[in-house]
Amino acid sequence: MKWRLFIFFCLSCGSALASVQVRISEPNSLQEMNLTEIMVGTNVSLLVHSDANDFWSGSFFIEGQDRGIGILQARGDDPNSRDHSGSHLEAAGELAHVWKWNDSNIWGFDLYCDDFERTSGDWFVIDYQALGEGECTVGFYDHTYSWTVPDPNISFTFLNTPTRDLLPDGFVNLSDFAVFSSYWEAEGCSDPNSGCYQADFSRDGAVGLEDVVMFADFWLWGNPGWKPAETISGDPNTPDPNTVYDITYAIVDANSLSEITLEVGQSITLYIVKSSSSETVNIFDMDVTISDPNWGSIDNSETGTAEILAAPRMEAFDYIGPAEIQAEGIGFLAANIGSTILDGDMTSFVYTAIDPNDVTLSLTNYSSTGANLESITIHQILPAVEMLQQAYLESPELQESVPEAEWNAFIDSVEQTK
Repeated sequence: MKWRLFIFFCLSCGSALASVQVRISEPNSLQEMNLTEIMVGTNVSLLVHSDANDFWSGSFFIEGQDRGIGILQARGDDPNSRDHSGSHLEAAGELAHVWKWNDSNIWGFDLYCDDFERTSGDWFVIDYQALGEGECTVGFYDHTYSWTVPDPNISFTFLNTPTRDLLPDGFVNLSDFAVFSSYWEAEGCSDPNSGCYQADFSRDGAVGLEDVVMFADFWLWGNPGWKPAETISGDPNTPDPNTVYDITYAIVDANSLSEITLEVGQSITLYIVKSSSSETVNIFDMDVTISDPNWGSIDNSETGTAEILAAPRMEAFDYIGPAEIQAEGIGFLAANIGSTILDGDMTSFVYTAIDPNDVTLSLTNYSSTGANLESITIHQILPAVEMLQQAYLESPELQESVPEAEWNAFIDSVEQTK
């Protein structure tokens, strides 16, 4: 079995209320990011942007028990004016202000544009910090709609996950992997006081495959440009088809063809091949799915014919088995955190045609590294003998001109030449 981390959204972070949008951003560059899974102890920013210059006010709040695992922070606190000047940006106007608000149930900030002077652009930035593990919901209130739309107008549910910065220096890199690998396959990790607890990211009491996948999700975190926005606005799980990546994964046959013809009952070895220009790949985590599992099958048993061919790799992390999103498909996991996995054949697997139809085998990429994904089309036809037999049965003219005994003798001769 394979495991995945899930990103929780109540509504899209890019959803617009009139002309106002909220974007999850990297705190320093304010570059849009495609994640709501946050490591404990780290921050992301909530950036309020407008494409108009209308007067606007709104709020961000965390309610109830969620205040124990997440906190909102404004920038540039001025105790004399109560304003947080670092959290209202130039486009919001010189007299914009950000005021802290809390009561017995909610903590957060009210945001107000300049009454008279403001322009379109980035207006406000509020930072979210993950304090503890679990789900924490931040409510966004647009005061223009708060009287007519149930509050909050948009909710962001962040998944606060254990830190992968195991040697805390602000980066997830080889130093952290060295700590993680020292606990590989450790058990009895449920106690927070145990040495291996920090490497048991899944909190299942042991350090295994799920944890290396979770570690890889934050590989190179802290480096400039880590995990930029690469998705269609509105669905953080859907790749933007217009995005061009440095890496391509393709399903091909032994002759590097992506469109082939098979007879029903025939099996063939197919390959997932990687090509790249400059991108570093340390984790290969991918599924192959069948457009209709009734028409074809993949040998996805753990001791079957599939192989991981990626090199170099740390074989202790290898996984071959049923796919995550389609049990009839096949999933692969390979890792080599210490150095880049080379281009070329990443895996091989055996596919068998079942019914005469056109079938597509597609890829799903679970790695934190975006990639172009190329499928293979398989035209599945009846074997020659079956096609001849079907043609004879469906043609009264052929049956009249060729006696059945003569036809059967012909079929026997065809089978003997196979």
